[in-house]
Amino acid sequence: YTPFVGMEPAVKPAARITRTGTVGILATETTFQGEMFAKLVNRFAHDTTVLTQACPGLVELVEKDEHDSPSARILLQQYTQPLIERGADTLVLGCTHYSFLKTQLQDVVGPSVTIIDSAPAVADQVTRLLEEKGLVRSEAEEDVGPILAYTTDRTQARRLSKQAKSLLGECIQIRVVELN
Repeated sequence: YTPFVGMEPAVKPAARITRTGTVGILATETTFQGEMFAKLVNRFAHDTTVLTQACPGLVELVEKDEHDSPSARILLQQYTQPLIERGADTLVLGCTHYSFLKTQLQDVVGPSVTIIDSAPAVADQVTRLLEEKGLVRSEAEEDVGPILAYTTDRTQARRLSKQAKSLLGECIQIRVVELN
């Protein structure tokens, strides 16, 4: 089987640290539609007001390497201002793409708002799964070769390689696989 690691917004730590009792979750619309998100809020934030904000356009800006652009700043202001006005003192980044917006977001909302990035927890879970399967490179193997990533979209391979270099600062080889 192939394990799948999904994004789960960090509702639990946000509910624990909020001073106002109100947290805002920034994510994609799909994140909020599922039963899993509702269960997450019911389980960990029953005494907390959880405000949700879908953020169309942010993923696309990150993927176009425009995460530090004026357009990104405008969207961040548009999405966060209503949450802050309703008392949110803690914002959760509920999409792995949003990690690349964290610095600009903090600048937009100011130092009194705490931002919780869910992506490191996702990365930790991926690492645990890779360790269980014996697939983590040791430090001695780090310079053995490039990181490989796979896509089913032949037309996007070059763009993905360029994005990885820009966002992660690493050269990644992209290989195209055919699904039957």
